[in-house]
Parts: sequence; structure tokens; C-alpha cells
Amino acid sequence: MINYLLPLTITCLFLPFRDQFGPVQVRPFDGMVVLLLLASLPQAAAMLRSKLSLGLILIVPFLVIHVLSAFTHSGTNGIRELLQASLLFAVAFLINFHADKLDYRKAGAVLLVGMFAVMAYNIGWHISQGFWSGWKRLLDPKAVFSFLPMLLGVHLLLTPKHQRRTYWILWWVVGIAIVLSGERKALLAYALLSVAFIGRGQLRLVAPIAAVGFAGLVIFAGLTDNRYLAKQLDSILEPSPTQLSLGALASGDIPRSLSNASREFQMAQSAELMSKHPVFGVGTNAYVDLIMQRFGSLPRYLKQGVHNEFLRVFVENGVVGFAAYVTIWLVATIRLWTLATRLHQTGYFDAMRARLLTATLLVPPFFYVALEASGTRVIMAGIVVSLSPDVLRLATYRSIRTVRQESRYGLEPPETNGTLAGHRQSSSAGK
Repeated sequence: MINYLLPLTITCLFLPFRDQFGPVQVRPFDGMVVLLLLASLPQAAAMLRSKLSLGLILIVPFLVIHVLSAFTHSGTNGIRELLQASLLFAVAFLINFHADKLDYRKAGAVLLVGMFAVMAYNIGWHISQGFWSGWKRLLDPKAVFSFLPMLLGVHLLLTPKHQRRTYWILWWVVGIAIVLSGERKALLAYALLSVAFIGRGQLRLVAPIAAVGFAGLVIFAGLTDNRYLAKQLDSILEPSPTQLSLGALASGDIPRSLSNASREFQMAQSAELMSKHPVFGVGTNAYVDLIMQRFGSLPRYLKQGVHNEFLRVFVENGVVGFAAYVTIWLVATIRLWTLATRLHQTGYFDAMRARLLTATLLVPPFFYVALEASGTRVIMAGIVVSLSPDVLRLATYRSIRTVRQESRYGLEPPETNGTLAGHRQSSSAGK
């Protein structure tokens, strides 16, 4: 049951449905977490004895600082963030607890089907409303465009060679959908991973492939008669500052890119607030209220939350919170790289897959949290990054044990691509 409940719970993060109960929003994700907890209750004694992974432990300081800082802004704000943090930690704990029992092939398939279903719903809804591109009006489902490349990339790295063609087809289908969506952070992550995969992680191949891809996007932006897509691509290919003063923006002048203008305004105001409140910040969720008080007459697009989780944490939680959050990413990066290197040394991965693994698991969530406003999915992205070394270690080591057991009993190991058995066979052939 967990092989279905856990991936379906994660899928529900991308659903657009929600109800408001006072200051608290309730979504399908929340109900799925409760269901996951109930399904895990029979193993309560084992959960109490379970070992906490390093990835799970590193999440705790950030969440504690996040909640305590929220209470400094207001009691209602603190209670709301406490409920959210408790829910997200419960998910993280359950992932940690069930990680060594999951059937990763089955759970990965369920998650992939679920995320494609959300993408199809998102595209279908937009087309039914007459939007044949710019599929960003549903804020929750559009996040799928950012995370599908990561999930497909993991499948490409861990799937036997004879099954990989299907995932390559899905990879290009998702790429077309991302371009038509106009979701820039998803396009950036997808483009970087595409270049890395096609270039097989080799620097000498990456540069010419990137140049061809860049030229292709320039040509597409110039030829398409879709003004929205052309504008979105131009903002990536030729980024430029707003070049409008705050007074001009307040008087109603429209910048070339509302999103870029909003981010430039956020950067300027964040720098000022950080200089005044460097240690503990202004308080979780306080940024928007302070901007509303000071710049109430500005257009709505300038009065949004900070669209960069690293910057938001620094502004609202100060150096203390920023250090806790950055630690999650730095430690996860080091651990993933160390694990990939070890898997290559043991023969589970070839050199190319070892190089690609860390990028596949880090690039999409990094672009997402660096360019998206804070919320449940952004915090969950950091949690997934923190837990990924532990989950990957358990999944790959179980595969290694399976191959060794089959070899011990004289069974033919399954076809692999860079796995322990496949690597040994190729090494023997080369001697």
C-alpha cells in the first residue's frame, strides 16, 4: 500500500484544489498525509525505534527557525506555519521510515503516471479555456513542468538499456510541453539537463550542444507568431533590466517583463531589510506585510512575496535561518557526489552516470526554489533534496544486493546499464 500512497501523496502537491478554513488552507495533499499516517500506525512501535537519517536531522533546525520566526510576526501566522511545518516533517519522517521497504520501481512508476496525469489536466484545462500556450495560470500544476525532468532523468539513469527508449520519448514530449508552457525556470532546468544528457556529461561535448540548443531557441523565438512565447524566450535569451524607475512603475508604466520587474524590486527591498535585520530577519511571512504598508499604491505584481527561497530565508529568518537552509543544500550536494563516486568505484554506475546523477537530482529543485515564491512545494523541494542521498543509497544498495544474490545462486542478472553486473561484464571483455 505504501508503494502507492507515498507517490500519490507527493503527486497531490501539484493539484489545484483547496478550501480555506479561517487562516488555514486545506488541500488534497494534507488529506493524503493524514491517510499515510493512518496507514503507518500499525508500525508505530517500529517508527519510534527507527533511525533518523542525516538528511532528516538537517531539516529540523530550518523548520524550527521558520516556525519560531513566524510567531515573532503574529500568533496566527505562527500557528499556521507550525501546522504546515508539522505536516511537512511528518511526510519527511514517513519517507525516512519507509525508505528501506519501498519497491522503488513500482513507486517510481506510480509517481511518474501521477505527474503526467497532472500535466495533462493542466494542459487540458488551458486548452479548454482557449489558451494554446502559456500554461501557467494554474499555479499548483505548473510546478510539474519543473520536476518532471528530474523524475525522468532518474529513470533514464537507472533503467536498463532496452527500456530507455520509452523514457527518451517522454523526455522530448515533456520538453515540447515546457516550451509551450512558457515556464522559464522549468525550461532552464530542462535545457541544462538535456545538454548534460546528450553530451553524456562530458565538457567537450556540452559546449557545442548548448550552442546548437541556444541557436534553436533563438530561431524558434524569431519565427513563432505566438507573442507570449516569443517574449518568454527573449527574456531568457536576452535578459535585460527593467530600466524603469520606481516612480514610473507606480504611475502605471508597464515594463517589458512584469516578472523581471517584480524580482528587481524584491532584490532592492530585500537588501534594505537585510541591512536592518541581519541576524534574525523580519519574521516569516513579514516581507509582504511590510511592503504593503510602505508601498500600498504600487501595482499588485510588485507586492508579491520574494520569488527566491534563499533570499526569502535571509530576509525573513536572517543569517541564522539562512545558514540552516544553505546547510541542507550543501550537505546534500556533498553526500550525493560522494555516493555517486562510490557507486562508480563499486561498478554500479559508469563514469557518465555518476557525473549526471548529482545534477539530475539538484538542478530542477534548485531552479524551482531560486525562482519561485515560498510555499509548501518550495519547502518540500528542500526536504526532497535533503533526503535524496539517503533514499538513493538504500535504493541502489538494495539493487546491488539483488545482483549479488542472483549471481551467487547461478541466476542470470537482469540487463543493466552501468550497474554492477553490466560493468563487470564490460570490464572483463576489455581485458
